[in-house]
Amino acid sequence: MKEKFLDFLKSLVIPIKMARYKYMSVLISVLIFVAASVITVVPVNYNYEHNNYSWIENRNVLGLQYLTKVPVSDNEVDENNVVIGKVGNLNEVLEDFYNLKLFVKKNEKSNTWDLVKENGEFDEDERHIFKMQYKKDDVETVHINLYVDLFNKTTDHELKDKDKLKIVPYRDFVANPDMPAKYPEFRAEAYSWKDDAGNIKIENYVSIVLNTDAIHYVIDCKMLNENGDIVDVANQLQSKRFWNSDYLYTYKDYEGNNAQQFFDYMSRIVVLGYARNAATATSFWSFIYTFIYPLVIVFLIWLAFRKQSSQLKKFKEYYNIAAIASLIPVLVVFIVSWFWPDVLSWYVFAFAIYYLVVVSKINSYQETI
Repeated sequence: MKEKFLDFLKSLVIPIKMARYKYMSVLISVLIFVAASVITVVPVNYNYEHNNYSWIENRNVLGLQYLTKVPVSDNEVDENNVVIGKVGNLNEVLEDFYNLKLFVKKNEKSNTWDLVKENGEFDEDERHIFKMQYKKDDVETVHINLYVDLFNKTTDHELKDKDKLKIVPYRDFVANPDMPAKYPEFRAEAYSWKDDAGNIKIENYVSIVLNTDAIHYVIDCKMLNENGDIVDVANQLQSKRFWNSDYLYTYKDYEGNNAQQFFDYMSRIVVLGYARNAATATSFWSFIYTFIYPLVIVFLIWLAFRKQSSQLKKFKEYYNIAAIASLIPVLVVFIVSWFWPDVLSWYVFAFAIYYLVVVSKINSYQETI
């Protein structure tokens, strides 16, 4: 029994022993590739779900450090005793926002999750704008525009885009001149200027829109590099995520918080939505990497070897061997992905090289298998 098990394990690694699988059902091979596409995303999606806040700290994803580094209070100063923020322009403005007491709850009629006021009442076109800013340093000023956009989803879906009065992204205004600019101050375009002394100043913009059905985040920021040149930090980056049962928002989570704590809370919501969008994209690309690309690779190698091989001739045989050959690369990617999610994109290269070696070894074998 032990010898049979060891022989089985060898048949998954050693090319000559692997050749026995050329006769197996092609359905098993298809199932192996499908299973690979599912298995490889497990550690990646786990990483996205549980470690996404580190993306802000380590990679400044979506430029969210502009939110996490909002000053604690309006009168906070930095190490150079420069006032960060503008008196009355952070916590005082947020007080008005807090008073709306917004949260996401399930709409039993439409079976969706909607942003509502605590009392559950709002006018169809109720809009609120909360404009804040803080001084990041002597060069950069960060403008944060927080929008609340409560609308009747049924009515809104029946309207044409040009007739909708809800808040839409700045770039949509630019792309569609017919879009009614009910809120022209919804600006997410950074710009620079010079003061009277010739010093460069940069105005950066972060916009957060809390819609009835989703949260929309837009950022456009620039900075001075070491050479004194103005470079883009976040060029019109956007992220949108619809509310659902495990992606919620409630004012109770930040009651009593200062400005820094509130915007840290908002950054966590934004990056979680971004991570889940990334997880969805990863599931798609995992299928491409582990199912579609191997099919193409198998086809090309079959074309190259089928006439000169005495061992593997039929496409089915090449495909079956590819399925078995994929097990080792899939296992390696599965393990490494827990620590380095980006390794998934290297799977195709590892598989192609390993599969080519396996096929070459099998086809070079002189005896009949």
